[in-house]
Amino acid sequence: MRARAGRCDRPLARPARPPGCAGARGALTAFAEKAKAPILRSLRAKEVIDDDHPLCIGGLGLLGGRPAVRAMEGCDLLVMVGTDFPYLEFYPEDAKVIQIDIEPTHIGRRVPVDIGLVGEAGPTLEALTRALPEGRDDGFLKAMQKEMESWRRAAAEKEADMGTPIRPPMLMRAISEAAPDGTIFLADTGTSTAWTARHLRVRPGQRYTLSGALASMAFAFPGAIGAQLAHPDRRVVAICGDGAFAMLMGDFVTAVRYELPIVTVVLNNAKLAFITLEQQAKGLPDWGTELTNPDFAAVAEACGGWGRRVSDPADLAPALEDALAAGRPALLDVAVDPDALIMPPKLELGQIARFGMARLREALGT
Repeated sequence: MRARAGRCDRPLARPARPPGCAGARGALTAFAEKAKAPILRSLRAKEVIDDDHPLCIGGLGLLGGRPAVRAMEGCDLLVMVGTDFPYLEFYPEDAKVIQIDIEPTHIGRRVPVDIGLVGEAGPTLEALTRALPEGRDDGFLKAMQKEMESWRRAAAEKEADMGTPIRPPMLMRAISEAAPDGTIFLADTGTSTAWTARHLRVRPGQRYTLSGALASMAFAFPGAIGAQLAHPDRRVVAICGDGAFAMLMGDFVTAVRYELPIVTVVLNNAKLAFITLEQQAKGLPDWGTELTNPDFAAVAEACGGWGRRVSDPADLAPALEDALAAGRPALLDVAVDPDALIMPPKLELGQIARFGMARLREALGT
């Protein structure tokens, strides 16, 4: 084991969702620091380590970023920690693989591994750290950190855009800044998932989850009810798409009945935007995705909660402050840009051609 790790010059660590890495943040960062390895994460591992950490180079997959893709392409050793990442096209072709998992049947399930270690993430990483030699070369780590710096600058520009309709990255930044320590975030399935993946910052001690296995719509709000009941002393924020929230908005009465001070943020773009993206990815024009929405803020107030509609970016911060101080279920109905694009971290010529064809067909009405 020590010989295998010591011979690799471009190691890469990839932690997964809790419980795979539950309580292992310190062991993970200590291993990566000594190995001089960048850390890329799964989406649900945002609560283990997020993009602001100097060793983290973001997420991997369709909702991840370019730095993680570059790291996978350039690494010569991949250390998988508690992960069952299913998207094979993102795995490195020639790297050695060490996989750590408490579930033996997960070892080698996605890709062949050179070394499989069955055990809890924390103690196993601590043992690996002790086995690593000192003074490892940090050239690969520094190169990936430069990639991440460029990615963060581009993200910061999007998050600072005060245009109207409200840009989803700017909304995510506002939520990140307003949420107090210990907040539990629940993200819905759809474009709201993508915006939280790239632009919501989860600080240590905060929690983040979503319907990661089934990708079920309308997860965030009922999940928030459960989270608030389980953790009455913590703030809970549900980040919902308009289509998803409309499916179960009657549950707002339940939150009022049990006096649950959940803050719900509805990204209202009056469409099923993720379906639009899926259609365009196949070269098809946007069809049948428009929504006729009610006034979600009025619905919240009719249920006995607090509600406000926000269409001006300058009003977001005070509206979030008021929602958090409402003392009862609160909802922000935020008018967001329906044409905001979520681009995958790597594009192939076929994808570009199909997307262009879809836009052309939309313009021609065919």
